[in-house]
Amino acid sequence: MKINTPQTICGKWAFGGFLSFLFFMFVFFGMIISGQKGGTGFFDNMLLTGPFLIAVISAFIMFLSALWDLIISKNRALWVWIIMVIGGFVTWFMAMELLFPH
Repeated sequence: MKINTPQTICGKWAFGGFLSFLFFMFVFFGMIISGQKGGTGFFDNMLLTGPFLIAVISAFIMFLSALWDLIISKNRALWVWIIMVIGGFVTWFMAMELLFPH
């Protein structure tokens, strides 16, 4: 089965952001499984903060790229919709965490 990737420039950026997001989340969870521990603050353990921060930035970029591709380029590919929803959820959760920390 062939995976059809988006053909527009914004769609390719969104798909690349999606792959980057997945990679850095796997790196983040792999480091947790290997025994890395977080501290009391977000920047206490930079080995965990780095991959997670890059994954969140990738999710934000993939959300904006997919949204731009859907609105401006009128690309209706299934991958673009899936990427936009995932990026939107991550962007929403991170925005709420920054606005209303617990």
